Amino acid sequence: MRPCLLTPPSLGVVYLGGHYMADVLTVKELASEFGLAASTVYAQVRRGALPAVRFGKAVRFRRETVERFVHDQESRATGGGR
Repeated sequence: MRPCLLTPPSLGVVYLGGHYMADVLTVKELASEFGLAASTVYAQVRRGALPAVRFGKAVRFRRETVERFVHDQESRATGGGR
C-alpha cells in the first residue's frame, strides 16, 4: 500500500515524501536550533544557499538535508579535510 501524503491531524503524524514530519523543520525551528533570526534563514533560502521545500508560502527543511548541508559547509570551511 502506498503511503498517503498527509494523514489526519488527529493522528499526529504527517508523512511527506518518505519522511515523517518529525524529520521536517519549519523556519522557526531551524532558526532556533542554529541561533539565527528567521529572516536570515529566509534570506539563505531566497539565495538558493539553503535547500528547502516549499508548499505555497510555507517553507520546510528535511533534517537529513540540513545536516548534510551543515557538514558540507564545515568541510568547505576546513578545506575539505585536506
